[in-house]
Amino acid sequence: MKNSLAISAFISAVFIFSTAAQAESWQRNRTVVGPYGGIHTMQGSGTCTGNACSSNQKWIGPANNSVTRNGSHSCSGNQCSGSATWNGPSGGASIKRNWQRY
Repeated sequence: MKNSLAISAFISAVFIFSTAAQAESWQRNRTVVGPYGGIHTMQGSGTCTGNACSSNQKWIGPANNSVTRNGSHSCSGNQCSGSATWNGPSGGASIKRNWQRY
């Protein structure tokens, strides 16, 4: 169950993280039913100023376990960098990455 929540959180974070740069500010709330009937909810928000964006999300699983994600990224020309931190019932993780946009 925790793996399912973590995978859902990661996929949603990638989607939200990649689309945040298109808006000045945004808010998303989603509820989905998992493969075994459990209800998962997500609340997220973010802001963008110039070439920099930040976002925060919280996922709550059917057992009321939650995972939070805080992240940011910025671009200069076609070079971008970003970082994100996840925290949940089993601990936390952080990533940093650089990429090129075309």
